[in-house]
Amino acid sequence: MTITNQTSSVSVAGSGVAGQVVPFDFPVLLETELVVKTITADGVETTLSLNTGFTVCLSETSEGGTVTLAALVPATDSIYVIRATTKTQELDLSNGGSFNADAIEASLDKVTKMCIENANAIASTTGYEIAPAEMDVRAYLSENIMVYDNEVLCYDNEILLA
Repeated sequence: MTITNQTSSVSVAGSGVAGQVVPFDFPVLLETELVVKTITADGVETTLSLNTGFTVCLSETSEGGTVTLAALVPATDSIYVIRATTKTQELDLSNGGSFNADAIEASLDKVTKMCIENANAIASTTGYEIAPAEMDVRAYLSENIMVYDNEVLCYDNEILLA
């Protein structure tokens, strides 16, 4: 399969009814690759367990599927369904062996899903200011960093930092 969907999670509000069904449209190969969390209005996060806190029905005809929650989730709480691809490499190619295009494509798909998950995680993090707006970063760097013998050297108040 090719991976064109850049989504790796979905969030919905609780319905206040037990057995709430949450659809997702991103590719998942195994039920164990899903993490389901609830977050209360106060920010308390709970990770649900597969088969006791939620069940999964993967689509046989398209990407995605549904998650069914076992317990009632209040309408004030949020539900997150997140793909968490296992960070393993299981394809073992032997020198001079047969070329299995499906196995190689599956491995590339897995790496692509991990990259999408990482990019989405980075994009959702809270940023912070690394330098005051009035600071001339270029001037600071040109005064405090130099390259010598293909190595970057950093100085701060005349002390070598790296």
